[in-house]
Amino acid sequence: KDLPSVKTMMRGWVRQAGFPVIEVQLKGSDEFTLTQSVFGGSDDEATMWTIPLTIEQGGEITKVTLTEREVTLKKTAPVIIVNSDQNAFCRVKYGQGIISKINVHTEKMNVFQQIQFLDDNYALHHAQEFQLKQLANLTTKIAKVAGKDLIERFVLRLFSVFVDIKDRKKISEF
Repeated sequence: KDLPSVKTMMRGWVRQAGFPVIEVQLKGSDEFTLTQSVFGGSDDEATMWTIPLTIEQGGEITKVTLTEREVTLKKTAPVIIVNSDQNAFCRVKYGQGIISKINVHTEKMNVFQQIQFLDDNYALHHAQEFQLKQLANLTTKIAKVAGKDLIERFVLRLFSVFVDIKDRKKISEF
């Protein structure tokens, strides 16, 4: 499949504000949709980006360039990881059906995918699109699989949400 030119791809990145969030939703039992919108911003239908994505399903990698608001793809495995190599500058918001599958299979994610998954959901929490309780449960689940260092860093970052700005430096030095 032909990729868009660099000029075409970069147009959306340099001529509009913000950055994208890709929402991943199941569509029946054998398909899923990727829908792009402005992260934490307006629901402006005119704002779109050309986004090269890597999608991992059951260890198989697929490369997709998102050039439309929404695209439907074939589901080939229970767990779908979008932006699996973290090359695209975007957030990923998983629908409940997909997030529950990822929760069951976190041990199959590599450490970079685990960090990205936590980081995206942390950012979504700040944008009031992901509940703190869900984030805590997700962190606990990944803590059982990931190393202590990963979770310590993430908890410090999460804890900084609840601390005055003047105390954040002290915590980060700790």
